[in-house]
Amino acid sequence: MTEKMAAFTDQVIQALENARLDARMTVNELLKKSGLKRSSYFRKMRGDTELTTGDIDKLARALGRDPMLVLAEAAEQAQVQESINNILEMAAKRGDTEAEQEAYEEMP
Repeated sequence: MTEKMAAFTDQVIQALENARLDARMTVNELLKKSGLKRSSYFRKMRGDTELTTGDIDKLARALGRDPMLVLAEAAEQAQVQESINNILEMAAKRGDTEAEQEAYEEMP
């Protein structure tokens, strides 16, 4: 799995968890409504096994959410996180050495 896909998957998992908490639903209630098995759910939420589109659909609907909106939220958050990481990486590169930092500060 590529780094971008892993970041997106992490955001999907986080969006589903946020939706569960927003719905004030216990994991047991979610499992009952979605039909997923407990062990499978926890493996998927830890990222140990693949989270399929079918899983996302079942979980989102059990939470009263549109699965496409859950995916859109995850995509947006993954994009935000990627932008933050890029900015931090650029900032770190600019200040790698004291001489580079001084040269950067002198730039117009």
